[in-house]
Order: sequence, then structure tokens, then C-alpha cells
Amino acid sequence: MMDFPSAGSRLHFEGKCQPCRFIDHPDGCRNGYECNFCHFRDHDASSAKTHRPSKGVRSGYKRSVNQVMHSDMSEEQKLEAYKKLAERSPYMRCLLRAVVPNIDDLLEEQGHVEAASSKSTDQPRAPGLQPAAQMPRTPGQQGPASSKLSL
Repeated sequence: MMDFPSAGSRLHFEGKCQPCRFIDHPDGCRNGYECNFCHFRDHDASSAKTHRPSKGVRSGYKRSVNQVMHSDMSEEQKLEAYKKLAERSPYMRCLLRAVVPNIDDLLEEQGHVEAASSKSTDQPRAPGLQPAAQMPRTPGQQGPASSKLSL
């Protein structure tokens, strides 16, 4: 029987594990053997998670997407706005895939090579942008619209 450095390491040799983000920190992983993520250090650098923007930046990106979604622009103008937003970062493209599933193809048509290289089947689902529960609004009610996406 083989000993594993963490509980999450059991799937390592099947290629189904997720690397622990904290194993290489100076203090190591706080969960130790109980960690549900893999503690083997031989993960491919390209499979490591890409940079995740700070919460404030992520919130700003989501606000930008919501502003375009709920604007009075025509569908063609919205599509152009989505394309411009998608050029900002890989994270923004990931958000936009929930709204415009073919955003990578549209950017590729325009010659944006970076969008084509970020296209991958093993990317995580788009963070956030899950439809909020529909709640009736009273006339003149201020605040977030019921059709806006929740975090």
C-alpha cells in the first residue's frame, strides 16, 4: 500500500487530482494529510491555476458585464462591447463565456490570438454570473434588478 502526502493526492496517478495552492507556501498547507488537494509537487506548470484577480477587480468585471447586459444597446452593439471587454483579461473572457458562449470564436475571427490559446476544455467553469432568483419588483424600486446576475 502506498502512502500519500494528502487525502487529495490519491487521484494523482489517475490524473484526476487538483494541486494544492498552499503546499509551496513557507508555512505549508494547514490541512496537512486531511487536505482534499494533491500535495505531490510534480504537477505541470501549465496546469497550475492562472492568476486570479482580486475580489475588487472581479466585482468590477462583473459590474461591467452586467452594465452591458442590461443596457439599452442593440444586440450588435452589445456584442461589440463584449468583444472589447473580453480583451481585458483571461478572467473577463471566462466570465463572458457564460453570457456569450462563442466569444472565443468571435475574437479568433478578429485575429485575437490570445483568446484562441485560452480556449481549453479543462478550464474551470465561469466564476460567478449565476442567474439570481427572480423576485418581483415594485414600481420605482431602487437597487439591483431582479434579472442581474449574482456573485
